Amino acid sequence: MSAQPSTIDLARISGILRRYRGQPSMLLNALQEIQSVYTCVPPGALYVVARELELPLSRVFNVVTFYAALSLVSRGRHQVRICVGTACHLRGAEKVLAAVSKTLGIRQGDITPDGELGLETVNCLGACALAPVFMLDSKYIAKASPKDIPGLFPDRRAEAALDQKVSQAQVGSSHGEEGSDAPTR
Repeated sequence: MSAQPSTIDLARISGILRRYRGQPSMLLNALQEIQSVYTCVPPGALYVVARELELPLSRVFNVVTFYAALSLVSRGRHQVRICVGTACHLRGAEKVLAAVSKTLGIRQGDITPDGELGLETVNCLGACALAPVFMLDSKYIAKASPKDIPGLFPDRRAEAALDQKVSQAQVGSSHGEEGSDAPTR
C-alpha cells in the first residue's frame, strides 16, 4: 500500500521554496525539505519547484527519480530498509525480511495503514561485516535475527495480529457463519 499525500498545500511548498527562489543549484535541498514535510515529493509539487527555481520540469523530475533518497510516493514517516546484498543474503536477509513483514503486517514496498512505517529492500547498506543488517531511519540494526524482530516493533506486532484476525474474520464471514469455512447454500 504505497500512498500519496491526500492533499498538498501549494502555499506551504511555495513558502519552503521562497529561500531557494532563483537558485537552481539548491534543487536537491529544496526537494529534501519538501519530502521531509510530505514523506515524499508530491508529483504536483514538481511544477512549483521548477517555476520557483527557474529550472525545466524535466530536470526536477530527473533529480527526484535519480536519487534513491527521494521518492514520488510516500515511503512512510519512518523507513525500514533491509539489505539483501550478497553478504546479507548469505546470512539470512530473506528470513529477516519475512519477520519484519509479518510483524508490521505489510509487504516489501508498502507502508503501514497509519503511514508511519515503510518497508523496502536495498542492495547494500555498506555494512557487510554486520550482516544481516537493516536500518530503521538512520539507525543500523546489526546481525539481525528473525526472532529479535517482534521485540524491535512491539506495538506493531499486536496491530499486525489484530489486522490478521480481522481479515480472517471477514474471509470467514463471506463463507457463511462467522469464522466458518462451510459453504453457503
